[in-house]
Amino acid sequence: MSKRMTFRLSTGDAVDSTVLSRNSVPLVTVELHRSRQGSGTTVFDYGSPFTGIKHAEVSTSDGNSFVTLIDGKSTATFVRGSDLSSVRFQDGTAIPVVGSTEPALIDQMTTLFNQMVSSGATGCATPCKAMLPSVAVWHAEYAEIVKIAIVSRGGAKKNLEKVGSQELPSVLLQQDREVADAFQC
Repeated sequence: MSKRMTFRLSTGDAVDSTVLSRNSVPLVTVELHRSRQGSGTTVFDYGSPFTGIKHAEVSTSDGNSFVTLIDGKSTATFVRGSDLSSVRFQDGTAIPVVGSTEPALIDQMTTLFNQMVSSGATGCATPCKAMLPSVAVWHAEYAEIVKIAIVSRGGAKKNLEKVGSQELPSVLLQQDREVADAFQC
């Protein structure tokens, strides 16, 4: 597995890319794109052992409603928590499922995905947590010329658990997105 995190200071956009490979052959590539405004797209590219879907993009502008583009064909909008078996293409046809010529591979991918979800490694948590070591370095290297502050949601205890032992700058807590809204970002 290889991971890469990029963050554009000028726009506040983040991309977290994970490639799962076997014998140096990519099986699945997952890219989480998150904008400063809260919109996001998760892109899945499936390698040759997979059938049914080769490319999928799940997009949201608000974190609650989603549209998926599967191999170039768009689904109807669905909301967070929807039964995914009820999601349909815009023309009403059922979406395909990811299959494999290797049934054990589907079981392994399902297990890995469930572990990611149960550990909170999806959504913004992944790119934000992946950025913490970089933020600590920026804080150390540029403290004399720029003040870095992390703005987060949730309680102090939960946020202390997130940052762990990182040497980080100030962490400011907000209820929802009021800081982003105040700065129109």
